[in-house]
Amino acid sequence: DSDEGWYDDDGWQEDPVEVWEEPPEEEICAEAVAEPVVQYVSADDSNSQADPSHVRQLLTDEGWVPPGVKRWEYLNYADFGYEPAGPGELRIVPQLKEVEPGLYHLLVGVVAPRVEEASRPPVNLTFSVDCSGSMGSGGLDMAKETMRSIAGRLREGDRVSVVTWNTSNTVVLSGHAVSGPDDATFLGAITGLNDGGSTDLEGGLEAAYQVAEASFAPGWINRVILLSDGGANTGITSEDLIAEHAEQGDADAIWLVGVGVPPARGYNDLLMDRVTDLGRGAYIYVDSSAEAERAFAGDRFLANLGVAALEVQLAITLPPGFVVEDFAGEEISTDPSEVFPQHLAPNDQMLYHLVLRDCGEGGDPQLAFDATWIDPATGLEQLSLADATVSQLLTADRRQLEKADAILAFAGAFAEVEDMTIAADRLAHLDGVEATLQSALAAFPGDADLEELLGLVAVWRALY
Repeated sequence: DSDEGWYDDDGWQEDPVEVWEEPPEEEICAEAVAEPVVQYVSADDSNSQADPSHVRQLLTDEGWVPPGVKRWEYLNYADFGYEPAGPGELRIVPQLKEVEPGLYHLLVGVVAPRVEEASRPPVNLTFSVDCSGSMGSGGLDMAKETMRSIAGRLREGDRVSVVTWNTSNTVVLSGHAVSGPDDATFLGAITGLNDGGSTDLEGGLEAAYQVAEASFAPGWINRVILLSDGGANTGITSEDLIAEHAEQGDADAIWLVGVGVPPARGYNDLLMDRVTDLGRGAYIYVDSSAEAERAFAGDRFLANLGVAALEVQLAITLPPGFVVEDFAGEEISTDPSEVFPQHLAPNDQMLYHLVLRDCGEGGDPQLAFDATWIDPATGLEQLSLADATVSQLLTADRRQLEKADAILAFAGAFAEVEDMTIAADRLAHLDGVEATLQSALAAFPGDADLEELLGLVAVWRALY
């Protein structure tokens, strides 16, 4: 079997190509109802952001365009410049634009407070480092770059542990209190890491959690940081059993941060995404020293390690006659039990992008937004509210929505053409993506995220 077909008694048989076609408006409007509808949404953990850097490496280094990406991770990856919420609060920022009569794009930002680096709690970090043979293809180098980037942000008294694993596990450091940034003992442990042997990911995680639990500090930021290419070929390699160890940390507030590393083509995104999803922490892919710095420099240090709100769940109340045509997220349902709440870090936001069709009778209907969440300091449930009419939203600032539309145009183009060899169709899509990115630059002049995507469009175009 392959991705394109299979052999049987009659020879080679090609897989049928299934092309998704947007249903006609009348079919969409058949779903409309005469009363308000509450949609519960999840954009995945706001820190799940591996796809943009992984796809960038595949595109630039491998000359390969993957057929489909996780669009919400592109929104999580980018910077949007929201004004932060007040201390102990979450702020809801809805933005709307009409792209054609009766068709709207809606972006909802749930924004966390800002926490300065000097005000953060101490950190207790346990690094679970894959040192198997497959990491010799650049993976271990990127793991080291990531650890060095974090080392530069540590303060005196912060604790670090290092557990390495291949065929067996080794505790290199346990509960080491650093002297400050770039602690010599920690940097020495990083330098001494070497690759070789097979991979026991399940055993490596188990050992790391044991060390993390032994050095657990109440009130601190306690994290296990898994650095791996996602390989698992020795020991218990079941994804469910590996994920159980990640999930166990949630009850003790030891969440898992996953850092994926090369080789890009052999990288197991499915496994790493699943482990970090259950581990309730950030999910990052590091393909360069610059990416390691980006992930943990400045505000990103706490955005990828800290927590400002637990179990965040957003509910959007749509007016009668409104229907969701598309949602660039992971889960959406009118049943809240089907949408998994997510944690939100300080200096960060959760973004929800929807395409809405108004099948009602006009007027100026109102949309309402409420986010429930738990204050990690008190354990008490909190509620943040916002509401606005369509006309109010259409006349308000929507710069973040313009940028989100452009980013999603880029990410969505990977899935637009089923046959990746049809160059003419692909280039036609790229023309539209490029125009959308250029338009968004007018709202965000000099924006690094948009300019990088424009550069990738040029790389992509050269492939055809």
